[in-house]
Amino acid sequence: MAARLANRSGKGLFAFLVLFCLLPLAALCAQGQIPVTSCGTHITQPGDYILANDLTDCAPIGIEIDANMTLNLNGHNISGSGGLTGIDANAKYVITITGPGTVSAFHVGIDIHIGDEGTVQVTNVQAQGNSVGFAVSAPARAVLHGNTAIGSSTSGFEIESVGNDLRDNTASNNATGIFLSRHGAEHNLIVHNTTNGNAYGIEAQGSDNFMVSNTALNNQTYDLYDGGNGEHCRNRWFDNTFHTSDRDCIH
Repeated sequence: MAARLANRSGKGLFAFLVLFCLLPLAALCAQGQIPVTSCGTHITQPGDYILANDLTDCAPIGIEIDANMTLNLNGHNISGSGGLTGIDANAKYVITITGPGTVSAFHVGIDIHIGDEGTVQVTNVQAQGNSVGFAVSAPARAVLHGNTAIGSSTSGFEIESVGNDLRDNTASNNATGIFLSRHGAEHNLIVHNTTNGNAYGIEAQGSDNFMVSNTALNNQTYDLYDGGNGEHCRNRWFDNTFHTSDRDCIH
């Protein structure tokens, strides 16, 4: 009798633990959100997705997105083990990624690339300890608002395409806070960003980009840098707060 009671008790405890673990996922599903629970998830169907738990030691990719969708990081972290990309977003689609949440220890934290038919919007996400925090390569387009890049060995925000909107982002302790490449970075809006304590605050090698009301202070080499020739700037600088720059046409 005692053995049967112990067996029933064990089964009851097991059932309780299973139910306890599944309840959060059931709640998410009830809200119409599709839970993401494992590294390497490849999203190919439209919908509202939510990160249900931390993703740890992901390689080579944390989450890959090829669909019109939204992804709520829900306060969780995506961390790599020297992998390629934390979140790989195909800009052929309309994609929205929201925090809070952290992407760390990848070559690129959030990589926006491939297509030009949609737009990828990223808000309130922190990229920490990646080679590049946020990358947008041609012909992709992105809207990056209110994000943070910390400790990137190359660039916090790296732009190589046309018509992106970066505003109210923060970059610190990176090799370069915001980098606009000579290869394709044109007609971008860089507005109200803060890039303090990097090697370069904002480095604009591209052309015809608008840098307006940014704050760049205490950067080791230059707060603001333009890749123009002689006294001429390749880009347009208005009402920025800074101490050091490489030419007089930066304002």
